[in-house]
Amino acid sequence: MRPIRFLFMLSLGFLLFFFAGRFLLFAFVAFVLFGLVFKAGRRIFYHRQRRQHNPVWKNDLLLEYPDGLGIKEERRAHRIIVVE
Repeated sequence: MRPIRFLFMLSLGFLLFFFAGRFLLFAFVAFVLFGLVFKAGRRIFYHRQRRQHNPVWKNDLLLEYPDGLGIKEERRAHRIIVVE
């Protein structure tokens, strides 16, 4: 292979590598930023809705126990709803 053709193909390879790398880097940064924005939006939305996360019991069976906020069961014990 001629040296000029080799250098030309090498430069094309570098250009393709940097183009793909730039695209992947931009996609990763956009993914992280959108994730942070949606996480903050979800937190603000549910905080403003004042949605209660209470466990629901019926006949000694746990029907619903939303654990989205990571609150421990011991701190929720005074708010348990019993359905008759």
